[in-house]
Amino acid sequence: HGLAALRACRGGRAELLEALDSAVFKEHAQALRPQPVVQQTGQQTGQQTGQWLLDADDYGQLPPNAPAAPLLVDVQAFCLRHRLPVRPAAPVRKELDIYRSARHRRLSQGLHRLCYLGVPYAQRLAGPDFVAGTGLARVREVWTLGWQVETTVALTEAMCHGSSLEEAAVHLVRERLAQTAHTEPAQRVLDVLVMGLDGIAQQVLDTVQAWMERSHDALALARATGCLALAYEARHALGGVGLARLLPLLQRCFAQACLRLPWLGEGDASQQAQALDALADLHGMVCRHAPWTDAGLFHDACAALHEAGADSTPARVRGATAGILSMAGRWQIAQTDAALRAMLGLAQVDGAAMGEYLQGFVRVAKGWLLSHPPLLRLLSDGIAHWPEDAFLAGLPALRLAFAQLTRAELRQLAGRLAGLSGAATPPGATTLASVHLPSDEALAHSRALAAQVGRLLQPWGLS
Repeated sequence: HGLAALRACRGGRAELLEALDSAVFKEHAQALRPQPVVQQTGQQTGQQTGQWLLDADDYGQLPPNAPAAPLLVDVQAFCLRHRLPVRPAAPVRKELDIYRSARHRRLSQGLHRLCYLGVPYAQRLAGPDFVAGTGLARVREVWTLGWQVETTVALTEAMCHGSSLEEAAVHLVRERLAQTAHTEPAQRVLDVLVMGLDGIAQQVLDTVQAWMERSHDALALARATGCLALAYEARHALGGVGLARLLPLLQRCFAQACLRLPWLGEGDASQQAQALDALADLHGMVCRHAPWTDAGLFHDACAALHEAGADSTPARVRGATAGILSMAGRWQIAQTDAALRAMLGLAQVDGAAMGEYLQGFVRVAKGWLLSHPPLLRLLSDGIAHWPEDAFLAGLPALRLAFAQLTRAELRQLAGRLAGLSGAATPPGATTLASVHLPSDEALAHSRALAAQVGRLLQPWGLS
């Protein structure tokens, strides 16, 4: 079992033989392997003899009438029905068009059930992953399929969950639903959707609703809104037409997340990053006018979150709310200008806070910021006047903020800062663009000159 844990696999014959080699035979590592039968005879005559038949490399065969686990029989029938491998062989590649083919969708649901049960048979290589929320722009699932000896063992062990693939998956969902009923059960909605378990959908939604009624965690509610939104938008494509209650439940979850939003971002740095992601996700729902959103309620919550102050709200989260309110038109240019000036004024006290504030702002409103040259000029002017210590303190956060821009956006930003947008620079104004940068030739000449001066001063001990 220790070797299996190190290798991230199930303990089997290979691990047992290797453990026996090292524990019993010590330096004779291969002493056990060449012997087809290792026999141990008792000291007294007539004592029972034990044999270890562990060395043969050939697999045995079961008689045709040998009983098999019902779950194993059901999975084999599923594989034969879809022309999938049911014998140990080289893995095969399978592409599924789950959006346009009902047969491919049913096959995908079965493969997801096997993965959910932990059966080593199917591995998804590419395609939309609705549970993790990645690759959603893809239209095809790519799987690699291969029957192994461990597949039969795992299916036999999974008999405790049910006698068919669907029954076993339903039973395991219920077990995990009971475990997560007091945390965040919304993830189970996506599990039910990708596995096509419509029969248990109502029970899962009941558990989610009960959790929402007693939850006060803003971050958990925002994450649950994202899970339910993903399930709602993918329900028709994945055949989950039985989720009629999903929209009103989603509307309620979004409203509760907005009501708790002023407490978003409390916690350590990792929770603050998650809070920023959740806030950007909610903002994206409002921007695309999703039917479960309430723009007014969300923007009021963002205003309250920003007004809570730096003592209770992290700088990145406050910057994101400023960007949201600016994009939505809830703030005029003067209000955004005042908010940025207030953060720029903290340079000598907390230089990193401005960079984090700008990081959150750029995360949700980078296009809006690039289209407003006066604000860019304000940032350029303010950062150029920072003391060197404050600039060095805030530089890591500033780099993270501008690292969110694409190459085209960086070129656009550089052009505007350099005055290529056509806006005239006020006389006497100091901006980042007004700093003269030496050319490569000048830098090379300076390095050569410094080396020459160093050689001249070396005899005097001054180099």
